[in-house]
Amino acid sequence: MTKPLGRKSSVSQGRKKPNQKTPIKQTGQKNVSPSKPNRSSVNKDSTMDVSRRTRRFKSGTKALREIKALQRTTHLLIPKAPFCRVVKEIVHQFSYENLRIQSSALAALQEAAEMYMVQFFEDSLLCTLHAKRVTLNIQDCHLMRRLRGPAEVANK
Repeated sequence: MTKPLGRKSSVSQGRKKPNQKTPIKQTGQKNVSPSKPNRSSVNKDSTMDVSRRTRRFKSGTKALREIKALQRTTHLLIPKAPFCRVVKEIVHQFSYENLRIQSSALAALQEAAEMYMVQFFEDSLLCTLHAKRVTLNIQDCHLMRRLRGPAEVANK
């Protein structure tokens, strides 16, 4: 049923009846107690779980840590199976017979090869530092081979 156009009710005009309570408008917001801080004002880093944050190190820090860890250990750096395949391939190039190699001989070869490589790269790094650089370049390795001379095993 519609109301006549000329008459307006007292509620719509803004006047209240003396004993009538105004209805509370319900919104989706909850009353926030003053003791709890607002989520937007809290630092996001403090709300994140500490175990989920990834640690960011300066560049080179992780590499230096790996170098120190490898210097403390005595284990071989080259995996045994690929080194064994390379040695068998080289032996097969020199003789067509199927030669067998003892595991102790392979271990001695691998130890000597790794020792040679480490010393070679240490000396090449000295050439790099002499050139006032920090990055080892191929030209440093070539210079190191020339400085070691023709008697060097790798130069034959």
